[in-house]
Amino acid sequence: MSLAAELANLRELPPPELPGLWPQAWGWWLLLAVTGLALAALITRRLSAYHHDRYRREALAELAQLERAWRQQPEARPALRKLPGLLKRVILYLHARSGAVKPPPPWRPVYDNWPASPLPRTWALAFPNWPMRRTTVYQS
Repeated sequence: MSLAAELANLRELPPPELPGLWPQAWGWWLLLAVTGLALAALITRRLSAYHHDRYRREALAELAQLERAWRQQPEARPALRKLPGLLKRVILYLHARSGAVKPPPPWRPVYDNWPASPLPRTWALAFPNWPMRRTTVYQS
């Protein structure tokens, strides 16, 4: 055969097959499993925290409702009278959640321990419409 005939018989080589995407190497499967476990742990933790703080959201919503009622009628006292009940419910829930077997402590010492730091002497001046402000006596 002549050179021209051999050159005419030349054909382009077909491109090689692309490497398959599946099955993946074991490292990718491991990375996928670790990522899935981390995502599941994150979702579980967020849901647990959301359910764990339900009492706080409910108490804050009720407190906001009491504040709105008090701001609409500062002289009316029903909104202020509901505040100790709200505090008792929160304390009972926190006491039960702590896993304590004993009954909750008497209410007065619990209220006396909150807040942890003493209030400033002029704290009542921030609430000029409070009915308690007129009768509150501060000792040095």
